[in-house]
Amino acid sequence: MREQGIVAGDLVLVSLPNSVGYVTVLLALLDLGAISYTIDPAMPRQELTTVLAKEHYAAAFFSPQHVAMLAELQSEGLEFQENSYSLLTAPALTGYLVKQQDFVHGEKLKQYRQKQTQTLGVLLYTSGTTGAPKAVVLNHEQLLAAAEDVAKSQELTMADRTLLVLPLFHINAQVISLLATLISGGTIVMVRKFSASHFWPLLAQEGITWVSAAPAVIAILLKRQQTPILALPHLRFIRSASAPLAADLQSEFQTAFQVPVIQGYGMTEAASQITVNPLRHTKLGSVGKATETQVRITDSNGTAVAPLGVGEVLLKGKHVIHHYVDRQHDTDFENGWFKTGDLGYLDQDGYLFLVGRKKEMINRSGDKINPNEVESVLLQLPQIDQAAVIGLPDAIYGEKVVAAVVLSQPVGIEPAELAQRIIAYTKEQLSRFKCPSEIIFLAQLPLGPTGKVKRRQLKQSLLKV
Repeated sequence: MREQGIVAGDLVLVSLPNSVGYVTVLLALLDLGAISYTIDPAMPRQELTTVLAKEHYAAAFFSPQHVAMLAELQSEGLEFQENSYSLLTAPALTGYLVKQQDFVHGEKLKQYRQKQTQTLGVLLYTSGTTGAPKAVVLNHEQLLAAAEDVAKSQELTMADRTLLVLPLFHINAQVISLLATLISGGTIVMVRKFSASHFWPLLAQEGITWVSAAPAVIAILLKRQQTPILALPHLRFIRSASAPLAADLQSEFQTAFQVPVIQGYGMTEAASQITVNPLRHTKLGSVGKATETQVRITDSNGTAVAPLGVGEVLLKGKHVIHHYVDRQHDTDFENGWFKTGDLGYLDQDGYLFLVGRKKEMINRSGDKINPNEVESVLLQLPQIDQAAVIGLPDAIYGEKVVAAVVLSQPVGIEPAELAQRIIAYTKEQLSRFKCPSEIIFLAQLPLGPTGKVKRRQLKQSLLKV
């Protein structure tokens, strides 16, 4: 890449499936001081077109799926000059110099770069589960601080071996699995994507000591239990992050597999880790204690609340950003603190418990309902594989509670009758105002790369029905 004229500060698009080549590209870009913008290698054509037109890229690495789209994209005026990078031969990768020079896109990133004194490392976009995705740039200092934080809190050593199953275009895999393992001298075993049928045999075969997963992975493994369970003397823990993990699901998994689940809390704006449960002192349902990040809980007036008081989670620390690329979003920062939009509370021991998102809370005639609480109850039913609860407009109550569910298998009951049975079950477990007034059966939910439900997209699709 250096021979092709790529220099520090250049933006390089990376659209690749998990592979050794992917890791090589990321590390080469860090070494050059260039910025990697990592995207979903299975991103559909329309989204890819938008991404390509958004910024000025010095070069791009494309997945086979996206390479196949390039002819069509070139016909729309996007020009590429193919170059072979001989060092990347296992697996073979194709790099492209992007010849676009004369266009006005990317001005905000250009202005952002000009004001930074630290070497910039990666460009990522927030998941956009409750609003438009926001551009986040993490510098080398923030990435290193986060990786050191993960390695220290998880007590990683050269003896550790991790299975990388989450997509590398996400901050979780990049920092928690990749960088934290590299700086601690451990070993990474990588797969293209998660497979429930291969998961336990691979852990046994490779002597895996820990895995960074997501609640969706844990739920799938639990639903499809393999018997007998393989003996895994080396496995220290499975880490869960990227989305809330229901306490019932965590408890059931630990009982079924006799493997500790260490729940953590992170986000792109904090370079992956905010809190994590101590390895020997975990609390069920908690996302753990702050490690190298300061955490405070404030009410709607910005006043800190006492332990057990629910409020917004605010952050400050070495690996927390100070600004978004687009400064119009800087209302999320106040007096040096980043306002996460997450709602939670700290207990007397400093453990953080999350209860929802400010924008996701359903307001039913003044009653505030946490979707996660309702989803946790729905997932107790064996016939439900996935569940997402949202608020839809209601003429009387302002919003009504609606649950979209994916069934684990055909149940041989008419949908209307099954819906009534599900609602009846929730009424046994929850206050009546929290219970869904409607159950919608879907073949699949719109999910992000780590299994997080895209509530905004789901809500928009249901409003059109």
